[in-house]
Amino acid sequence: MAPRTARPDFPVHQLVILSICRLVEPIAFTSIYPYIYYMVAHFHVTNNDAEIAMWTGGSIAAFAFAEMCTGMMWGRLSDKIGRKPVLIGGLLGTGFSMLLFGLAPSMPLALGARALGGLLNGNVGVIQTTVAELVPKREYQPRAFSLMPFIWSLGSIIGPTLGGMLAEPVSHYPEYFSKGGLFDKFPYLLPNLVCTAICFIGAVNGILFLDETHPELIDKLDRGRNIGFWIQDTLSSIFWLNPTIKDEPTNPTEPTETSPLLNSQSPPTPPRTPHPPHQPSQSIPAPHQVPAYPTQSLPKSRKNQ
Repeated sequence: MAPRTARPDFPVHQLVILSICRLVEPIAFTSIYPYIYYMVAHFHVTNNDAEIAMWTGGSIAAFAFAEMCTGMMWGRLSDKIGRKPVLIGGLLGTGFSMLLFGLAPSMPLALGARALGGLLNGNVGVIQTTVAELVPKREYQPRAFSLMPFIWSLGSIIGPTLGGMLAEPVSHYPEYFSKGGLFDKFPYLLPNLVCTAICFIGAVNGILFLDETHPELIDKLDRGRNIGFWIQDTLSSIFWLNPTIKDEPTNPTEPTETSPLLNSQSPPTPPRTPHPPHQPSQSIPAPHQVPAYPTQSLPKSRKNQ
């Protein structure tokens, strides 16, 4: 495997990979907004609308509250084992909790699944630390740090959209989902399945293409990243190197395998003008070779006569 080059001052590739990992959390956090009220009502916890609203707020806040409780612990753990394992673990834990939430048959289990997702996810602080270690130069840090709030806003758009479109698929898409099936028994499973798949894709993306940024663990063996390097090199050789060599422009005046021996359409080459023969340069005579000429004395002036 070819040696890797040094990381640039503003590593766009790594920030894109980190942004994909970051995108998972707001999608998982906000995807329940459109249907959580109806999900609580579906559990028949109470018939009072005010109490349904209370359970709805508790379900939304459970994720953030649990994440707040364990955020410092995950940060300290990332100082010991590295940023990347904690990030990947948070993505997988969030995906697992989303699956449990979609399959929850009662309100307490749904509330516990949301809390479990927050307990297993401490990526808020770890991602900020990773950004600072990816971009150590201060002149580039404002641009890098402003990327994460943008990703959160983007995920906050995608999450509710997915939740609203995919909840209760038997009622909304009867031509694709029949009554009496799995999605009829768990009407809010489909959006959580999609969110689980997104979490899994984000975790695989991080395993293969995200670099470890902890200063003391950068040189640690990372088998997942080595596989990612192999995938990058393979794709580069297929899609970039070969077309570059194939499309390399050639000199039209140089003959190739398919060029004709005599091109009748090309204009005749004008005859060359002969150059005059080279004339030897005359050397300047040396001082002892200069001929001596007799000198004549000047006539004396009349004043001296």
